[in-house]
Amino acid sequence: MFRLMMALVLTWGGFSLGMVSAKDQVAYRAGAAKVDITPKSFGPMWGYAARGKNKATGTLSPLYARALVLHDGTNAIALVSLDLGRAPVATIVDRVRAKAKDFGITSVFLVGSHTHHGPAMESGQGAAWPQWQAWHDQIELALHQVIANASAQLNPCSLRFHSEETPLNRNRHDRGPNPPRDGRLTVLVVDSGEGKPIARAVHFAAHSVLTPGTDLRYGPDWPGEMARLLEEREKAPVLFLQGAAGDLSPNMGGAMVKPGALPFDSKQPTWKNFGLAMANKVSEMFPLSQPTTPGNLKTHREKIRLPVRLDTKNPFFRLTLGSAFYPELVVHYEREYTDGIKTPLEVAMIGPHLGLVGIAGEPFCSHGLELQRRFPSAKVLTLGYCNEYHQYFPTIEALSKGGYGTEPYISPSGAGSGEFLFNRALYNLYKLTGTILPGLPSEKGTFQVFVD
Repeated sequence: MFRLMMALVLTWGGFSLGMVSAKDQVAYRAGAAKVDITPKSFGPMWGYAARGKNKATGTLSPLYARALVLHDGTNAIALVSLDLGRAPVATIVDRVRAKAKDFGITSVFLVGSHTHHGPAMESGQGAAWPQWQAWHDQIELALHQVIANASAQLNPCSLRFHSEETPLNRNRHDRGPNPPRDGRLTVLVVDSGEGKPIARAVHFAAHSVLTPGTDLRYGPDWPGEMARLLEEREKAPVLFLQGAAGDLSPNMGGAMVKPGALPFDSKQPTWKNFGLAMANKVSEMFPLSQPTTPGNLKTHREKIRLPVRLDTKNPFFRLTLGSAFYPELVVHYEREYTDGIKTPLEVAMIGPHLGLVGIAGEPFCSHGLELQRRFPSAKVLTLGYCNEYHQYFPTIEALSKGGYGTEPYISPSGAGSGEFLFNRALYNLYKLTGTILPGLPSEKGTFQVFVD
């Protein structure tokens, strides 16, 4: 009887306690693609305040969407990097996810690079840009296309990754003596069975803000330049996956160029030079990547309602936001934040040792560092600006200090929202790996907070 009960416990709900079964010995297939998403008309730009109603005046460098689809024979995930300040609005994300199911894709990560020189994403209403709907249609069609193209290229592949601590970013918020900083740079290498490049992915946390805000041309900032250089070298699409960069900026002082590498050009803008430094560092890391342990792709998605600390009906707020950015943004805020914040959380495990957590906003770096500390069995990549956008998620400690990234108009979710999201991510990671058994006989209800 005891043995029977133990067997039931060990397999309850289809989970196991970290044991590798025969079905976990899988062979991955992968495909990649790249499409141009540069807007065909010029409207309000995303990112910097004080631009007001100023519209884009041209294109500094093209914007792209790049997709990597990974299949384990049963399930598939799509990683999509976007040369945009954020992921598209919820309606577009939902339709892209629905269409991706046609290719067996169970989980989609649409990750903005956070360039501040992409088109405004938040609204299709108002007179600031009459072609707004055309832009939304353009990006949705491009996302369908890049995922379909990548899915059509599926081939047996190998999957390798490598991570190093670097000095390439800095904490721009915390002025204390030892500010938190996540300097981890991680590369993912995907090759065909014959060793030919299929795709490369680069994960790092640093704002894409090296192009001057006064330049009103569309451009991908340093991640786009890094990807361009690496694609010339690797002959494959290169995805940039932005991390928990809410309080992190690039650190040019840490961008050391080794002898023999391409030197900085003083005549080139900062965003190009930092992109070059990143490309050189990443190129050094590709040969150091090690194979992952094969395992099934496991995914989980949920919507979470967060409290809101922003009064969208306040006349002062409406005037300030409409003047600093563009009036249509007020309409978007009212639609998104009047009844709390409904934000998605996407979690995936690629085998037992590589995890992905998609956050729809700008988490401060301590969230990502703490998640990794609490889930040490795998490399966990926090993907910010992913599958919608609900602005900054500072830590409770950062809120107590104040400063940029903590004000209600750019951090509208209630205090502790970031901690709540990352606790849910942690729970889901452990559940996907089978190390948390569901309740016996079942779990019912949700966590609630009651104010006394």
